Amino acid sequence: MNVRLLEPYGDSDNFDGIINEYFEDLNICSNYSENSFKEIQIKDFDILREYNKKKDLSYQDYILKPSWILWILALKNLDTIEDYLNVIINKKNRYLIKKSLNTFSGNEMYKLNIFNRIDETELKKFYNLYSKNIENMKHGINLLKDDFNVFLENKNDFININITYEEKIIGGLLAVKKGEMLRAIYLATDKTHKNIDVTRLLYYFLIDISIKHKYIYCSLGADPSIYGHMVSIGLYHIKKNMGFIPFPSKIYGEDSLDLYEKILRINKFNDIALSLGYADNNNSSSNLDAYIYYKDDISEQTINKVKGDFINRVHLRRL
Repeated sequence: MNVRLLEPYGDSDNFDGIINEYFEDLNICSNYSENSFKEIQIKDFDILREYNKKKDLSYQDYILKPSWILWILALKNLDTIEDYLNVIINKKNRYLIKKSLNTFSGNEMYKLNIFNRIDETELKKFYNLYSKNIENMKHGINLLKDDFNVFLENKNDFININITYEEKIIGGLLAVKKGEMLRAIYLATDKTHKNIDVTRLLYYFLIDISIKHKYIYCSLGADPSIYGHMVSIGLYHIKKNMGFIPFPSKIYGEDSLDLYEKILRINKFNDIALSLGYADNNNSSSNLDAYIYYKDDISEQTINKVKGDFINRVHLRRL
C-alpha cells in the first residue's frame, strides 16, 4: 500500500501561480509560476518556496530541498535485536533503551501488545491517545482523523503495537507493511507516564519485529524537512539517536516535491528552525545538509546535537 504524503502546510489560496499557505500562525508563500516574487507578495510571510525552478536560487539564500524526508534503518546485517543494540547505537543510547526495558520487563503491570492486522477497538484506543497528544501540541494537526477509515478498510496492510500499564494504553504505534519495509506512520504516548521512555521502546519493538520478519528496512516514517514548528526538533533528535538515517522520500518511491526554500523569520518557531536540504544544493544527491536558523546566540551543544554521520555539512544562519 502506498503511503499518502500531504504537502506540508497545505491549506492554500491560489492566484496566478502564487499560493498563500497557512498553518496555525505560520504563513508560507509558494510560487509555482515562471515569474519571480513581487515585494508586495512576500512582505507578510515567514517562508518563501519556489517550485519547478530551473535556475539556481541558492545565491539568494534559498536552499534546494525535498519537501519530505524518510527515516531509514537498513537491516541487512542485523540478525537479532542484540545486533542492533551492539552495532548501531552508541553506549549512551543503548543504556537509555536497556534502562526502560529493564523497568518494563520487571513490572508485570506493563504489557506489550502486537496486532498483525488492525483491530477496530484497539485502533480507537490509539486514536483517543493520539488526539490528546495533538490537542496538547502548540502547532498540532490531527492527520489520523482523515486516515482512520483507511486503516479499517485495509486492515491487513498495517500492524498496531501498543504498550499498556495496568491495562491502560500508554503508547502506541501504527506501521504499514510496505514491500521490503516496515514503516511507522503514527505514534502516540501518554506524556504523564514517566517511568519508562515509551517512545524509545515503541521504536525498539518496531525494529525487533522488522528483524524477526526479515524486512530489509525499518522506517520511523516521514517528516516534513523542516523542524521546530509543526514537527519538533526533539523528534529529529530521537530518530537520529535511534540510529536511523534521513533520506529524501522520493528515493524510496514516496511522494515528495523538490523546492527552493528561503526562511525569512523564525519568531513563530520554537526557539530555532532546523531545515534539511540536499547536500551542496544537488537534488540528485541522497545526502543532506542541515541549516540551523536562530535569532540569538547558539550553543555548541545545540549544533552538535544536529550533527551526524549522515549530515554532509551544518550551516548556521542568524535571522
